[in-house]
Amino acid sequence: IATSLLRRLKENIVIKCKEHCEVKEGCETKFAAVMHACVIVMRSMPTLRPLLLREGVVICLLHCVRNVTTSPALRDGKSQMIWPRWLAPTLLLLEVMAQSTSVSLRDAKEDKDSESDDNKKKGEYAKVLSEHKKQTSMLAKTSKQLISSLQKDADTKKKREKKSKQSNGDKNDDEGASPIQIPPFLPLILHEHAEQCMIMCLQLLGLRSKKAFATEQISPPPGVVNAILALLIRVVHSQKTAALCLQMGGADLIIALPDCCHFPGSSSLVTLLLRRLLEDEATLQAMMETEIRSQVTKIWRKNNPRSVNGPGQPKAYLKSFMKAVTPIICRDPMVFVKAISTSVKIEPPSAGSSSLLSSRDSQVVLLSPEQRIKNSKLLSPHVNVSVDTFESSPYVSKRPASQEEPTKRGRGRSKSPHRSKNKLIQLNG
Repeated sequence: IATSLLRRLKENIVIKCKEHCEVKEGCETKFAAVMHACVIVMRSMPTLRPLLLREGVVICLLHCVRNVTTSPALRDGKSQMIWPRWLAPTLLLLEVMAQSTSVSLRDAKEDKDSESDDNKKKGEYAKVLSEHKKQTSMLAKTSKQLISSLQKDADTKKKREKKSKQSNGDKNDDEGASPIQIPPFLPLILHEHAEQCMIMCLQLLGLRSKKAFATEQISPPPGVVNAILALLIRVVHSQKTAALCLQMGGADLIIALPDCCHFPGSSSLVTLLLRRLLEDEATLQAMMETEIRSQVTKIWRKNNPRSVNGPGQPKAYLKSFMKAVTPIICRDPMVFVKAISTSVKIEPPSAGSSSLLSSRDSQVVLLSPEQRIKNSKLLSPHVNVSVDTFESSPYVSKRPASQEEPTKRGRGRSKSPHRSKNKLIQLNG
């Protein structure tokens, strides 16, 4: 059913070449209806989202939205602009694909029903799969380096404890401390496509009509603004994309939205988006550490209401803890690795446990303030290795010369919508 739905979607698109797709004339209503259905199906069943990559739908949708930003019908000076009715659901479908998910892509060797190798190497599916492998490898490498730094200190402590002949129980606690494997929640969209989505969203917010004596800003309808803000929140989870959005005047465009663009709940979306744009790695890690300690304490109080003020550090079962902190893992897995390394430790189940699923009996133990400070000092040499995102640092620009920020911009603040408009057209053109 999902495959036939996507094929019906592509039937309403004219694919002139790899770099140009547009909705067929007279099929806007059908295309909008199919897009609404796709958003509902893909949002409710995440395992079907890789089909969009196999069918090459994402790149087609990006071209269709890009054509809207350059359409003369939106900037011909008419009093009432006609926005395509399929624009909002298309942006929402891109938002679904940009959402971090636990759905894993299968390699061609494991997937017998996949396309041929020649076609697959050139498709979106293969590109996203390759990017996921690189990100997962980098996450595992960084986790291993952080854990090895903590393990060296633990080994040194064990040698000292052997000389002092401490009890066997204390030794088991130290030996039992084990690392935690962080699941890589990744979006099903390429990073370059996420940047294109961000640029097109700013273009839609900053469109202006061309009149003889004045240039007036075109105000998108509230439904389109809602979809734009939702998509922006997803794609700026990367600090590199968030920094680029600020440089292009994204914050100014969002704050300057007129009253006709507001909708119920718009203030909360704008607040969340601005927070994503302004927070750096240190702020995000501090927020995650606070949330980790809060969740462990909450689970501990719920399971032990009579032992809240008793001795010992708060602890929680691994399964309950991972379920509670999944939202912040999706925010940035790499920063979460650093936050959890300085906040908690993992204790395996007892030796006498007869549970078939013994890993579920592992417990997450909250570290004392002294141990948290000590772990932070031990991990400080690896700050440069454990990058804030899977991409390069946003403060070291690696974009082409046409996308570089002009020099002598003043005090480093974001540009106004008027000055960022030419920049948006240049980046998209």
